[in-house]
Amino acid sequence: MLKNRKCQLSKIATIVISLFLIGCAQLHKETPTKLVESDKDDGRRLVITTELNESLSSEHFGMMEFVLENRTEDWLEIENIELLIENKTIRRSVRFTRGEEFSIWNKAVSKKISVENYNKSLLYGSLLGVAGGLSATNNNSNAKDLGKILGVATLGSLTVDEVSQLRKRVEGVDLFPGGNLLNPNKKIPPDLFVESWLLINTRNHDSSPLFSEFKLKITYSDKVSEVYLVPIFVKKSKAESSVWQNTIANREKINHFNKVWGTEAKASQK
Repeated sequence: MLKNRKCQLSKIATIVISLFLIGCAQLHKETPTKLVESDKDDGRRLVITTELNESLSSEHFGMMEFVLENRTEDWLEIENIELLIENKTIRRSVRFTRGEEFSIWNKAVSKKISVENYNKSLLYGSLLGVAGGLSATNNNSNAKDLGKILGVATLGSLTVDEVSQLRKRVEGVDLFPGGNLLNPNKKIPPDLFVESWLLINTRNHDSSPLFSEFKLKITYSDKVSEVYLVPIFVKKSKAESSVWQNTIANREKINHFNKVWGTEAKASQK
């Protein structure tokens, strides 16, 4: 059973790489991240860029693609990646899709893509057909507790805090399908890069503020940590035209407009 699972993981890795290579003429994505904190002052180890894939996104789901480039002369081994959200309201409403919910989402988005791009639908459908049932995988040869892996696989989508808590309980077990940014144990060759993705489900769009940025805390095998600020939208106007969180972005735009005009109207009456 474990042998079959490893075989499936190998297929996932191959398909994920193919997915990101299609239509990708340049290395980096359109939105750069910023190093805001580091345990060492010897310069940033990674150059990370990101981009929202509008074709795979919808009002409540954002598919973000990432490129992590190693700018050092050494192999980099990422031991852990933690996503940090400072706003408490947003942190409670954001979910990272996995398990059965991931399977349901992938079927729906595959149909959506088939209307827009038939060839891409075939490729993405193949990826999700393999990955849909594997929301937890094992990259650690020392973690032999199959029951632990299967137990994680039955869980649904997770909040930021739930990801952190669960990772402490099931060390060595990937919580998400292959290629997901939040899976640990990534190795990056010197002067080269890896590509990852992150599917984010936002909720409470009638009241929650726009989820426009977050931080990534990356811990390496030598225990050095770096924190990167990740903008979701390259600029404010991009959020207003994006399919993801469109309701929130336009609600905030109208509120800002009303506030500005209300202030000017009061000023003109004085």
